Amino acid sequence: MAAGAVTLLFVAAAAFAPDVDNSWLGMSGQAAAPSIVLTVAVFALFVASPKRDLEGNTCARLLTVVAGTLLVYCARDMPVVFCGWLVSSLPLLVKFGNTDGAGSLKFSAVRPVVMLLVSCGLLGIAVIILSIAGDAGLGSGDGYLRNAALASALAAALIRSGVFPFHSWAVNSLAEDSSAVSLSLAIGMPGAFLIARLAGQALGNVAVTFLPLVGDLALISTVLISLAALAERNPRRLLALVVTSQSGFIIGGLALHNVQGISGALLHWVVVGVSTPGLVLVLRGLEARCGTATRVSLAGLGSRAPRLAAFFIMLSLALVGLPGTLGFCAEDLLFHGALETHPLLGFALPIATALNAIHLFRLFSNLFFGLPTRHVPAICDCLPRERWILSAMVLFLVGTGLMPNQIVQWRVASAQAIARVAANASSTP
Repeated sequence: MAAGAVTLLFVAAAAFAPDVDNSWLGMSGQAAAPSIVLTVAVFALFVASPKRDLEGNTCARLLTVVAGTLLVYCARDMPVVFCGWLVSSLPLLVKFGNTDGAGSLKFSAVRPVVMLLVSCGLLGIAVIILSIAGDAGLGSGDGYLRNAALASALAAALIRSGVFPFHSWAVNSLAEDSSAVSLSLAIGMPGAFLIARLAGQALGNVAVTFLPLVGDLALISTVLISLAALAERNPRRLLALVVTSQSGFIIGGLALHNVQGISGALLHWVVVGVSTPGLVLVLRGLEARCGTATRVSLAGLGSRAPRLAAFFIMLSLALVGLPGTLGFCAEDLLFHGALETHPLLGFALPIATALNAIHLFRLFSNLFFGLPTRHVPAICDCLPRERWILSAMVLFLVGTGLMPNQIVQWRVASAQAIARVAANASSTP
């Protein structure tokens, strides 16, 4: 917890410092919000996670993911981005690269390892190509080598973000790794941030050619992953599918090239970074209390843990955009932006949102209803440390939803910068 507090204070100070800049690293307004959201979420995980989730080297792995992700956020050059990308991948590679007793790699761990290695390889290729072209930064310019490098970087970002058809590795990592390490990588979204950085630069033909395709694929991915979740019964995998589908909302919004869509994506990033850790904390708390993650044992717990049930449903409603929460503001902007740029795909977002709402309500019903009280094991309700953290999350989402002006204006400034550069690039012959 002390390490999480120190990290949070350091990033908060860096985000609001007037002159945090050098040739390699710099804290911009675009990076400030994701950095603060990530560190607050990780601090919450340190405080409220079950003790078994923080045993062994988990804390070191978690802080390594945070350090690598923050390095991606603050990087000025592509080589520094690659270093952060690789550092944030190492804890998952070590976790899933461990062999079983027979000395062979578990089948469920193959895809996360392969996809992370492919993502790092593609970004490494982009860095090498840019070095050959004599450009290690993210500035303007065209050319075949530069376009190939940026296409490789976008492919790496899509794989890292778990966009369909690369979603299975992200779902497996979230479902198999019960600790907070995989979740911190999911809510950090280095892939989405890299796409935002690329969209916010003068990329010439790349902005016209690749980013709309990336946005279309991300929006379609959200619907497909939501449809795949209809057949899922395991609580942990169902929540992992819902979390993975959120990256499609964010990446699709960042590629819309209008202020409404980009603002909605940046706001939704904040919503996901706050609500998702809360949902995972509730689920992991129930699993730790019951000693199992099976569907049969986790049922009817609402009579024993009504506070946990209340927190779960409130965070779920905020994630799917209930009016009066910040999620509603984010999705309203995102839907309007999608309808303005892609009318047909704009209809896909309400469908995906409705499916996610169904999945979360189904998960809520399976966890907290379905069994009489006499058949439910006696468990304790929300612990004080859980109650304080979950209450703060709910108050933030509801408070900013009722009075959204300040946080919306904060995100609109970054959205206008991205949209302005993208519009200039699109108008360049």
